[in-house]
Amino acid sequence: MISIKLKNYEPLFAEKHIVYECPDGPIRFADMLIEEGFKIGDDVQIENQDECKLPLLKDEYCLTFKKNGLFIEEPCTKRECKKIFGKEFDY
Repeated sequence: MISIKLKNYEPLFAEKHIVYECPDGPIRFADMLIEEGFKIGDDVQIENQDECKLPLLKDEYCLTFKKNGLFIEEPCTKRECKKIFGKEFDY
C-alpha cells in the first residue's frame, strides 16, 4: 500500500464511476468526494490486487479515501491513476 496526494478529480467524473442512482439522478464518485470535503492535496491510499479486498481486474488498483470517519474505496485503472496522481504514481 502506498499513499499519494490527490492531484486531479477529472477521471473520477467518468460514467463508470457513478456511485448510485437516486431520485434526483446519478451521483458521480467525484461529486460525492467533493461534497464530503475531499480536496486536491488530500492523501489517498492505493492498493494493488494482492492488497485490496475488492475484486479488481488485472490493470486496476483500489483507491481508498478516508476523512472525518468516512471511508470510501473505488477501483481505478492504472491509466486513470496516472491522471489522478500524476508523475508520483509509480506502482
